[in-house]
Amino acid sequence: MSTEGPPTGWYPDPAGATDTERRWDGTEWTNDTRPARRPDAASATTAATTTPAIGVSSVDAVQTIDEPRRQVPRRALLIGTAVLAVAAVATVAVVLLNRPSRLEAAFDECGMDERVGARLTDGGKTVILDHEGEDDSPGLDIIEVACFTVALGVPDSINARMDSTRALDGRQDAEFDDITVSWSYHPDTGIDMIFEEP
Repeated sequence: MSTEGPPTGWYPDPAGATDTERRWDGTEWTNDTRPARRPDAASATTAATTTPAIGVSSVDAVQTIDEPRRQVPRRALLIGTAVLAVAAVATVAVVLLNRPSRLEAAFDECGMDERVGARLTDGGKTVILDHEGEDDSPGLDIIEVACFTVALGVPDSINARMDSTRALDGRQDAEFDDITVSWSYHPDTGIDMIFEEP
C-alpha cells in the first residue's frame, strides 16, 4: 500500500507494537523492524509528523534521528582520573596514619596503661615492661607480661629464650617482624623488657 508521508526513517510501528519500530522507505512501510529506541535529549531530535496509514487513520509519530554521541574530552577524563587517584591515596594515608602501631595495639589489648611497670613511650614506638622481682614489688606479674607477648605475637623461640635467661647472661636481644626486643633478668628485679618498632 503506497501512501505519501514523512521522509525515509524508522518510526513507531503503526501496527501498534509499542516496543518495535518499522522502516518507512518514503512511500510505504517495509517488513524491516527493530527494537524501539528511546529518544533522549543528547542523541535525538523529535518532530511531530503524520505517519502513513495502514488501512485506518494516521497517528502522530516521533522520528529519531541518530546523532553521534558527544564524547567527553580526553583531558577532562585524565583530570577526573587524577583527582580520584589523589583522593584514594589521601584516604589510605589518613587511615594508615590514624591506625595504632602494633605495640600500641598490644598495650591497649592487655590494659597496660593502668598497670604499674608498663610504659608506652616514643610516640607509641617503644614499650618498656618491668616484671616484679623478689625485691622489686611494684611491677607486672608474669600473666600480664605473657598477655603482652601473646597479643604482640612474639614467636615461641623468643619466648623460650626469655624464659631461660639467667642473671649471668646479661642483656639479650632478638628481632621479629620489624620489632626489636631486648631483655635482662635478675631474681631480685625480675625480667625487664624493651620492645621497639621503627
